[in-house]
Amino acid sequence: EDELDAGFPDAEAHEEVAPAAQQAVEVQRACIRALGSMGLAGAQILTECFHYPDPDMQAAMLNELRTVPEVHSSMINKLEDGYKMVRQAVVEFVFHLAEIGKVSEILVPGLADEDAYVRHLHLQALGLLEDLAQDQAASVALRLRDQCWSVRACAARTLHLIGPPAVPVLTSSLEDENAEMRAACLEGLGHLGEMASSSAAKIVSCLADQEEIVLAQTFQTVKKIGTAGPEELATCIQSTTKPQVQLRAVQALGEFGKAASAYAPVIAGLLGCGVKNLEETAVSALKCMGLPAAVAVTPILVHRTPPVHDPDNMDDEEMQDAQKQRRLSAASALRTFGEEISAGQAQLVGSCLLDPDSQIRNEAVETLKILGESGAATFGAYTDPAVGTKLEA
Repeated sequence: EDELDAGFPDAEAHEEVAPAAQQAVEVQRACIRALGSMGLAGAQILTECFHYPDPDMQAAMLNELRTVPEVHSSMINKLEDGYKMVRQAVVEFVFHLAEIGKVSEILVPGLADEDAYVRHLHLQALGLLEDLAQDQAASVALRLRDQCWSVRACAARTLHLIGPPAVPVLTSSLEDENAEMRAACLEGLGHLGEMASSSAAKIVSCLADQEEIVLAQTFQTVKKIGTAGPEELATCIQSTTKPQVQLRAVQALGEFGKAASAYAPVIAGLLGCGVKNLEETAVSALKCMGLPAAVAVTPILVHRTPPVHDPDNMDDEEMQDAQKQRRLSAASALRTFGEEISAGQAQLVGSCLLDPDSQIRNEAVETLKILGESGAATFGAYTDPAVGTKLEA
């Protein structure tokens, strides 16, 4: 029995060791508290001890460092520590910052740190706060344009964690004097998707921006905010007095393709407007919308007196010329769409073969020629002796 016990401490010896170890822990804690009360000098010593292997001691250090702003960045750097107890202490510290209103002062500067990992950790800290970090949404959005992909990804996650409260903050920054900030906030709204649909009007208004990076981002964002995007673009086309903005809105609406086909009549209304590049853009946008585009355009050709732009400032002769130009533009558009899109309109186009205006008749003939079988069938119907219809040469 004595041999079996050899080399093992007896119970009394073990009981003596435990209090000694506990006493050492208390001494260490007392040292931590003492250093914590020494301001920056003590705080710097504590941060140098972050490598200490005992997570309980590290957590105690972090709690003591709350009151020393100069070392707060070092504390955030422990957010991805291997010990759960240490990470939890940092999380508690982050929420402590929110409670005392120091989030902007302590966390936001870290978003611009030269070290990408530091930027990543500070974004992560803001994400922990979720909607409590809504006031920092614009600063977070700037990191969407960071050169480091992990920072960009973390910024996107953080915006989603902030959620809908980020929308008004980002929207208000669309008028920021810095183009990079405007573009970043647009990108942020795009990441939020349909959550940002309430800001559709403000987003579309950025089509008037003079900076290319803002314009490019506007086109991207308006496609990500759901049905509010096409709807607001259509409203812009009808209401804006700036031709360049109108052209951009048409172009953006066309990029939705068939998903925006409900707004084909709005774009078709631009045919014959007299602005060449706007008409060309309108035709291109309509072509992307497929069959509904031909359905919207054909009535303009068929109608002998279609509505025109700015009729109040025209005399009768000018009105007739404008109406004719709209009809000619409609015929040209149908040919541009091609057989696949316009073939279903052959019968209506055929009615123009009897139009009193020879130029309209010629346009109808040229249009029917590209409509394949349906165009040929329409020609046949109008030249069949049994029908009794005669076409003028």
